[in-house]
Amino acid sequence: MLPLAGYAAARWDGLSTRGSLAAVGGVATLHGGLVVATFVQALRGVPVVASLPDVGLATVFTGSVLLVAPFWLLMLVAPDATLTRRVVGSPLVVLPAATLYLALLLPQAGAVAGGALRPSLDGATALLATDAGTTLAWVHFLAFDLLAGRWLYLDAGRRGVPHAVVAPALLLTLCFGPVGLLVYLAARPVFGAQAGSESAREAAGG
Repeated sequence: MLPLAGYAAARWDGLSTRGSLAAVGGVATLHGGLVVATFVQALRGVPVVASLPDVGLATVFTGSVLLVAPFWLLMLVAPDATLTRRVVGSPLVVLPAATLYLALLLPQAGAVAGGALRPSLDGATALLATDAGTTLAWVHFLAFDLLAGRWLYLDAGRRGVPHAVVAPALLLTLCFGPVGLLVYLAARPVFGAQAGSESAREAAGG
């Protein structure tokens, strides 16, 4: 988290060197408090998710969409806005979903690590058959689909791919993950090259 905070602070035009250091220091303080609070809960034998009795996993599952929806809306509805470029240009857009994933992972980190190191269909089915496992997988999808969509949006901007092509690819990435990336990668050489040729012709004509 600290390297990401330092990267974002260094890229922020409105912050001085002292302001950047203060921002990183603030993130470090919050992160330290989170680590201490989590450690205290671990000593007490209280899982992070179980410590929030009023918030069930069904609520977490449904509400987790709100952690990524604003960024998808910006890319889809206002792709050329300065706000969209500034916000989506930072990899920190995935931080809310990643933080929730970490909170959900802690109580079942052993089971997930064991399944990753010794993958089996039965083991994965058993994990995903639980409410906690399904919610964990769902938030995992949300976080990494957003990263894939962010890359797609930024790459299309650099290559001049029209938004009429980018928007369907983003929607497919949101709904079906790798399918959206495959569609974009197939369309990118065609429409990116066309955009580049049109720009070259306009420059020559000018």
